Amino acid sequence: MSITGALGKTIAVIVFSAALVIGVTLFSVEDNITKQTQEIIKTKNNEAKLVAKKTEVKLLDAAKTLEITSRLPQVSNVIHANSISEELKGIPEDLDKEKRQVAQSILAGYAFESVSFVMSNGDMYMVEPYSYQLSQPQLNFATADWHSKTIQNGKTYLSEVFTSTASQPAISINVPVYFDDTVIGIWRSVINLNVIEAAFKELELGKNVQVIIVDHKGNEISSSENLPQDTKSRVTGMMEGTMSSLIEESGGTVIEDIGGKKMVVTYHPIQLPSYKWALFFLQPYDDAFSTLNSTRIQSWVLIITIGAIISVSGYILYRAFRANLTLTNQLRQADTAKEEFSSMITHELKTPLVPIQGYTELLLDGTLGELTERQKEKIQVIYNNSIHLLQLIQDILDVHKLELGKIKFDMQDNDAKELIEQSIDAFRPVAKAKEVSLTNTMENTISVKCDQKRILQVINNLVSNALKFVPEKTGKIKVSAKSQDGQVIFSVKDNGIGIPKDKQHNLFKKFYQVDTSLTRNAGGTGLGLAICSGIVGAHGGRIWVESEEGKGSVFYFSISNGMKS
Repeated sequence: MSITGALGKTIAVIVFSAALVIGVTLFSVEDNITKQTQEIIKTKNNEAKLVAKKTEVKLLDAAKTLEITSRLPQVSNVIHANSISEELKGIPEDLDKEKRQVAQSILAGYAFESVSFVMSNGDMYMVEPYSYQLSQPQLNFATADWHSKTIQNGKTYLSEVFTSTASQPAISINVPVYFDDTVIGIWRSVINLNVIEAAFKELELGKNVQVIIVDHKGNEISSSENLPQDTKSRVTGMMEGTMSSLIEESGGTVIEDIGGKKMVVTYHPIQLPSYKWALFFLQPYDDAFSTLNSTRIQSWVLIITIGAIISVSGYILYRAFRANLTLTNQLRQADTAKEEFSSMITHELKTPLVPIQGYTELLLDGTLGELTERQKEKIQVIYNNSIHLLQLIQDILDVHKLELGKIKFDMQDNDAKELIEQSIDAFRPVAKAKEVSLTNTMENTISVKCDQKRILQVINNLVSNALKFVPEKTGKIKVSAKSQDGQVIFSVKDNGIGIPKDKQHNLFKKFYQVDTSLTRNAGGTGLGLAICSGIVGAHGGRIWVESEEGKGSVFYFSISNGMKS
């Protein structure tokens, strides 16, 4: 065979091998991108479903509370109806205190603007808070949509959006109150829609994701901040087309041109007593599928490299690329699992605790009827454990978010002495019960730039730990702060049992406990100091301890006033 023929054959083999490898690689990449696209859409649908269900549960739970309390005899009792006054827009404040107390208990447990009782003829009977009663625009609401539909249907009715007494957009939950088989009035609560908007700030839904909720007529119920008006109009306009029928089913994800920008729109229905709302997530297409663009760019670079080398080397590189894709997918799946775990804890584990705590409070304060002392004791155990479980969940979430760097800090100028005093005030009853001296030894005020809530969390944790391990009656805890070398250094000093030298270097690790039996008696999860370390580190400082076994401990942490917010 001639050299030319051999070279041509070699070139042909190389070209064929390179083309084959490139073809296989292209097919694999596109298949992987298709799967990633499906997974991203699936994740977005699940996120929309979680938020929609959370909103749904929040409103339905509020309605259930009204329905339960509407059957109480003190609610269905309207013996003071003859005292309704046009001037007072209802009965005087000192009448029917039992009904007002039930309303006050509900207001204490839920973020309602007001709770009221309206007669079947439309006259307002009473409103709590009483100041809202006096500011009602009229006495009779017989012509109001919510009144006529509740009386006629005899079922719980969620009103249209209206402007409340506080001049805010709101909705009302209206529950018919029966005497025998006759509707004698309406047990009504007003919910300010700012409550729903505030919940959006707690969501972690990805880059540039915006949220809007619309009612069955396409009217805006609530939206995230800085959502342009033309975007809102485009979304509400979708309700008039095919989107409305899709929402009636189970929601989904579509690609839409909104304001000249390609957007990913994820939607899901919110099923309510009277009708359905719709929840929309909006995100720029490039942000939603940024990982796919990155994958495509990396893939083409690798394909060009493979085409420039011999078939054997190309085959090896192809296998390496496949291994890299597998590893990338595994890492992405691990990150997705972490995010889904965090989302599951936030939206699923916390949600059941709200009605548990709400109903146990209603049981304990007698709103739902008188209990025996033994019943109150057991219900108190349920309530205390729900509080403990909520704190455990919050600790796990804080550790997880600190590790991912997803906790947002609100950096403001604060007074270090005032922060310490707030913490001492919070623990003063505990210290008094143990006859422990708890003092703020600061003399001068010091300004410190920090997130007040998070730094107070650190101080509270250190003071709480000190209270657990100082002796009763003779225990002493001193909290202070000083300015040194451009930093503010806080300290919590106690005369407790102290910490062995060989244990101190592990104190700020997750789940670490110096003495399992001792810390179990005192309580704790082993997460508190790890959370403190993460918060302090995010403020550009550090945390450390000086301790001698049997002679007490001093915990220090510093904050850099030059930290970037």
